[in-house]
Amino acid sequence: MARFDQALRHLSMLKKAAQDVTLFGDFLLSSNELSHFWIHLERLWPPAKTPIASLMKVFAINHYALVQRPFTLFSVGQHTRTTEEELHIASILSGVVEDLDNPDIVFGQLIVARDGVTLPRGQPMGEWIGVFAMSVHVDLIVQCVRCLRESDRDVSTLLTAVQRGVSPTGIFRREGIQRVVPMLVCNESTQQVNHILELDMPPYVDYHHLFANPQ
Repeated sequence: MARFDQALRHLSMLKKAAQDVTLFGDFLLSSNELSHFWIHLERLWPPAKTPIASLMKVFAINHYALVQRPFTLFSVGQHTRTTEEELHIASILSGVVEDLDNPDIVFGQLIVARDGVTLPRGQPMGEWIGVFAMSVHVDLIVQCVRCLRESDRDVSTLLTAVQRGVSPTGIFRREGIQRVVPMLVCNESTQQVNHILELDMPPYVDYHHLFANPQ
């Protein structure tokens, strides 16, 4: 695992941060699902920002090496129909793009309001990669993907900081999403949190190369 040591360090930091703010009991999630444990996102962000930013840099460099073409990392503002915030991801992504200082990797942000999702004028064309705090915001993610596709942008990859349970890959694939790459995965049945490099089954193992040490 030496070729993953950079990502492993930050994934371990992110996992510990999530475990430290995990509460156990009966919780109704913003997705209207019942869960027996809950990650307190607002308490997670302070210790999570640095490892998420480092992991996003590793991912972006590796993805660029694979595709050799420009792409946009995008997030959303506060989603007014859930209790979760995505503003932290927007702040992290903006800093990542600035630090990478690569004109082919840019930051884009969609605007989410009660009446739908909009794409501000002047945003880049080509490939867009979405980064979300939680994978359970399926309706939000689908709306963003549809908005981008209607504007002739290509969206086939999503990243999430935290994935709860099994990702709804069927729904995402119907929207043209081929990859949903989580940093952390929460197992509802075992109430455990694992980072992606600890999971050696498909589809997670297929994404491990995206977290290898950049060349």
